[in-house]
Formats: sequence, structure tokens, C-alpha cells
Amino acid sequence: MKHAILIVSSLFCSSLIAADWNLKNENEIYDLMPLTTKGKFSSETLYNSTNADDKVLTLNAVNYFTYKHSNSNLNENFNFGVLDSLEVGLSVGYQFSDEVKLTYGPASGSNGLVETYKESGLTSPAINARYRLFSQSTSFANSDFIFSFSPKIGTSKDATANKKGNALCESSLLVVGLEFGKKYTDMAWRMGAKGSFYGTGKSEDADDSTSTTAKDSYIDMLIDGSWQWTFSSKYILNATLGFGSVGDIVSTTSSHTKTNEQKRDYTLFGVDFKYLLSKETYLGLGISSKSFDKSNLVVSDTQTHVIVNIPEAATSDTSLSLSIKTEF
Repeated sequence: MKHAILIVSSLFCSSLIAADWNLKNENEIYDLMPLTTKGKFSSETLYNSTNADDKVLTLNAVNYFTYKHSNSNLNENFNFGVLDSLEVGLSVGYQFSDEVKLTYGPASGSNGLVETYKESGLTSPAINARYRLFSQSTSFANSDFIFSFSPKIGTSKDATANKKGNALCESSLLVVGLEFGKKYTDMAWRMGAKGSFYGTGKSEDADDSTSTTAKDSYIDMLIDGSWQWTFSSKYILNATLGFGSVGDIVSTTSSHTKTNEQKRDYTLFGVDFKYLLSKETYLGLGISSKSFDKSNLVVSDTQTHVIVNIPEAATSDTSLSLSIKTEF
């Protein structure tokens, strides 16, 4: 990923020299700040696969367990252009697989034990909106307000070592943000800030509905920027760099175990390539990496008040995405 950053940095510097700085005001399907044309629909199908670095948690410098996580899902995003400055939409998805594998070490008392937890199924839907507050045709730059809300629907079932769970979220999710940017003849840029607010929630074990887990609310904040290069009438390249922070994630089980995955900062870097089949349709391929700083997992018993502090090393999640988007 470091090599990719260097390549993109070189491309960025050379593009500044050769740039055509004439503004380009018309909306296009591949824009960094996309708006569906008034009176038309757009549909985006997005497949995403994520693999996380193995996470080794230790207790008194001895391996407690190794945590391995992978995920793959398919999302369909439908949008309608209500106004020249407003689109609204609906997102639905299906999670093919979300798998966690725990391999216990000497510090656990169950050295060598391997447990696998799997979840799949429909994900919680979301309603989305993007509203253009200012346009670069009449103002300094484009400025958008973005909104998304995913309600809690149904009962979230947590996977156990014996039974597969479902993919429904245990809480509601509200995302709000602001973006601003500018588009030129053969390049564009955008900067944004958004907050993802996860509400309090509750889930139950897939094989025992009386065994529940309550989760406190938390926030994921992200500030990022993107640059886009238009190489011809068909080839588009985007690069994104962002910095974020996930607040404490606190869960308490009905068996009185409380876990606190303490605040983690992260860096996001991604590149994606788009190939235009027509002015209304593109194919996309992207890769991104989210690198988390080290943190701590604090486990306690709410009755005995015994507290165990387990350090978490720095890790990275790498995602590959495939997409097709069309407007009609």
C-alpha cells in the first residue's frame, strides 16, 4: 500500500503541472460528489470483500487468542433525482459471509482450541439523501449535505460456535456529513467530514434467545479528501486519503461480562478505477486499506468487578470492491 501512495503522489504532482483548470459544471455519473439527474433514476450494484490482519491479543505478554476476520457482501443503491440539487435513495444489501475465527493460546487456559463464528443474510436497509447547498457555477465550489439512516429492524442474532447468526444490525445508524469540492475539465477534488452515530442496541445468541448482549452507543468520525483524474472519455482514477476515530465500543452480556474496545484512531487510503461503458454506465474496481492504531480491550465482570486489560496491536483491514452503476 505504501508503493500505491507513492505512485498516486507522483501522479498528483505531475497532474498539477499538466492540468486544464477550466471549470466543468455539468453532472456526470462518475463524479466525486454524484447527483442523480433530475427526473431520472440511478442504480449502483457494489460487491465488497474485506480481510483483516490477524489480531493477536496477549495477557501478561502471553498469547491469549488470535482473532481472524473476513467479510463479503453485496449492496444495491437506488437513487432518484428529485431536484437539480437533491437526490434521495434506498440501499439494501446481503451479507454472504462474516466469519470470525478464534485460536486460543496458553494464557486462555484452552490452548489450541479453535472456534469459528459465522453470520450471513439480509442487512438492515438505509434511506439516503444528498442535497447541494452551493454549486460551483454560482459559488466558489460545490457544497453538499449528505444523510443516511438505517433503522433497527428485526432481531440481531449473534453467531455462536454452534450456530450461524444473521446480518441484521443490533442498533440504528445515522450518518450525516458535509462535502465540498471542485470539478475541472480533466480532474476534480473533494474534501469531507462525516459522523456515523450508532445507537444503543441489543442482540441475542443464535442458539439461545435468553443469552443477550447490550451495546452502548458510539461514534465513528472521519475527515477525508479525494482527487480524481479523467484520462480520456472512458478512464477515470480516484484516490482517497482520510483520518478517522472510532469511539469506545462497550458491550455487556446477560452473563455479566462487560467488554470495552477502547477508542481507536485510523488512517484510510484507497484507489479506484472506473471504466465508462457509456455516459450513463460505468464499471468500477477499487482497493482500500484502513490502518488502526494500537488500543486496549478491557474485559470485566460486573458482579465481581474483576478487570482484565488485554492490549491490541495496530492492525489493518484491506477491502476489494467491484461495482456497476447506471442512470436511466
